[in-house]
Amino acid sequence: MDQALDLALALARDADRRGIAFAHWKSNHHLAAALAGDTDLDVLVAGKDLEPFREVLSLHGGLAITSPDWGRYPGVEDWLLADPATMRFIHVHLHMVLATGLKHVKHLALPWTEQVLATQRRDPGSNWPMPAAEAELLVLLIRIWAKMPPWRMLLAPRIPQHILGEWRWLETQTTSAAVRDFAGKVGISAVPDLPLESEGAIVRAAR
Repeated sequence: MDQALDLALALARDADRRGIAFAHWKSNHHLAAALAGDTDLDVLVAGKDLEPFREVLSLHGGLAITSPDWGRYPGVEDWLLADPATMRFIHVHLHMVLATGLKHVKHLALPWTEQVLATQRRDPGSNWPMPAAEAELLVLLIRIWAKMPPWRMLLAPRIPQHILGEWRWLETQTTSAAVRDFAGKVGISAVPDLPLESEGAIVRAAR
């Protein structure tokens, strides 16, 4: 099992002390890997709290970095921090918007930051905030279709295995009623009942 870095735990603890509204907003099935520095830490922060969160990052030695053009997206900042105990790095993607879409493009920004942050739950091991499973699941449903290349949408829609695993995990964390309730808050009325038994059913719902 991945061991959360002390630095990752301190970031959440200090942001909480300042009353900052933030959450690790996607791929929480693999949150442990992100907290161990094995993958990026995708943090969504409310607009009013951006500067206070930047201050927390700076307090822990964080440096704002400029990623290559192909890895840079509007509304997302890149920060690099080193855990003093292990000298392992944490790469924070600081999201001002819920950006998703095609690889290296991220052409879609969902205007649901406040609604997603308002649904928080806590990872029991690290106390890092995450969106409620129903919010993360609905966002994932949209991400599945938005991330699919146009040729695949037309000819052979399919979902990568790691995304399917994430979907199945989220299904166990929520209910159809909870998903419908969150969908209503963001203006979506057509939501299928859970569980969606097949990959094809998930693709149809995402479309």
